[in-house]
Amino acid sequence: MAFSSSSMRHTSVRPEVDCIVEYIPGESLEAFSGRTGIPLHQLVKLNSNESPYPPMPEVLQALSDYTNYNIYPDTNSAALRSALS
Repeated sequence: MAFSSSSMRHTSVRPEVDCIVEYIPGESLEAFSGRTGIPLHQLVKLNSNESPYPPMPEVLQALSDYTNYNIYPDTNSAALRSALS
């Protein structure tokens, strides 16, 4: 992939994709607490699509039965497609 020396933009990317602004992640609770002086236990993070509530017990049980979190899922979603058809 080629880069423009002046702008560091990709030259082989479609213009409508090349102009997308890069993602800037939300500030962590620790960083916000340090910046504002508000103690961590008083903060609830809602700006990064996170929930202040823990998962339901049924969700935790369902997740505990699965052991392959270190493997990427099937990118073709074959099992999902089969279940939906």
